Amino acid sequence: MTTALRPTLRARLREGTQARHRKLDDALSAYDIRTPGGLAAFLSVHEAAFSRIGPGAGVSGRVLPDLLQRLRADLVVLGAAHCAACDPAAATPARRRHPVAVDYVTLGSRLGSKVLRRRWATSPDPLVQRASAYFTAPGYLDEWRRFCDAAETAPADDADAELAVADANGIFDVFLETLS
Repeated sequence: MTTALRPTLRARLREGTQARHRKLDDALSAYDIRTPGGLAAFLSVHEAAFSRIGPGAGVSGRVLPDLLQRLRADLVVLGAAHCAACDPAAATPARRRHPVAVDYVTLGSRLGSKVLRRRWATSPDPLVQRASAYFTAPGYLDEWRRFCDAAETAPADDADAELAVADANGIFDVFLETLS
């Protein structure tokens, strides 16, 4: 007798957001983060999107404010304009997004940043190298592992999981909208 494996929330998030995630990764890969202009554009997208999604009740409630501060510091170094619409009062989302969705995207973005950091570090431009706050932010790998452990045991077939996947896709959409 065989029993079907019960899907996990982590697998559901990965599968349910794969198309949007790939589209975003492809779009962000177009920025040459080894140049001041490319790096400023890349950081501006992240500042605008992270400001719009707002921190969740999970780990991202601590991580997102740190990342926003780092993004803004790097934009100052690069002489790039701060996103006026990104002020916390103006950027409050209409409703709070599912904390699992916010943590999934925020903590997952740190893994992507770790990969991009290697490309950024090869820039010969001293201005790019001085804009180091975002790429030298903590990786939050312990938090990511805890998130993954919890998502591996969480149910994937209830209304809460459905909302988490929908909100994660909504967060990827926020990033994609800032690229337009």
